Amino acid sequence: MMWILLFGLAIGAVLLVVHQGRNQTDISLRLQRLEADNQQLRQRVQVLEELVLEKEKQRPFDELK
Repeated sequence: MMWILLFGLAIGAVLLVVHQGRNQTDISLRLQRLEADNQQLRQRVQVLEELVLEKEKQRPFDELK
């Protein structure tokens, strides 16, 4: 009887470790996707800043006051 309980606990422990490993992998993949998205957004912001700066350079000086 006791060995059945120990066997059940061992199976539960193994399932817990496997589940946590999957969660860690899922978190790592999600983090990589978010970092890629963040880098893409930073590049877009940089391009927009450059475009705004170029547009400001073309405005007449009197309008800047």
